[in-house]
Amino acid sequence: MEKSRAKIGLITMFFDLYLNGGDGLLKSCSAFAHELVENMASMAEVVFPGVCINRSNVDSAIAGFENEDVDLIVLVFLTYAPSIYALPALLKTQKPVLLLCTQKLPAVTETLTTLDTDENHGVHGFQDMASVLRRTGRPFHFLAGYWKDQKTQTELQGWFKAAHIRQVLKHANIGLIGHPMENMGDF
Repeated sequence: MEKSRAKIGLITMFFDLYLNGGDGLLKSCSAFAHELVENMASMAEVVFPGVCINRSNVDSAIAGFENEDVDLIVLVFLTYAPSIYALPALLKTQKPVLLLCTQKLPAVTETLTTLDTDENHGVHGFQDMASVLRRTGRPFHFLAGYWKDQKTQTELQGWFKAAHIRQVLKHANIGLIGHPMENMGDF
């Protein structure tokens, strides 16, 4: 294989509307995004352009993923963000897309604070994104689970490996010695 590990492009979405309350939430969500990068880096090479807060950021990120020739684009909503921020660029790329529905907290409990809610409500973005991708006919994959859970880690690693194998085979040269038998279709 050309490279030993998958190369993934990670888009982490944050709604710029939340910047009206200052940048505290963005800083907190950015710290979580970096935790995700560190975690994924144990399984794949991660291309991370930083948190995307608008359509221009996503357009630039996906253009960078094309230049880097990533095997897979992984999209995580840190907060809700409108699907239209990412949809145009996702429709232009042929790279496979995995929506990774995860959050910072493992569960919602009675001790949940307002900040906890703000930092853990990206699920609404996934509903929006999956809906528009489906309506446009853009293929995508979906994985939901807590990012530290072993089952989620195993499934995520499987997606990374599958995308990498797809990319390697896409560029593979097939050799044939001799010629196929007449009327035999398995070659």
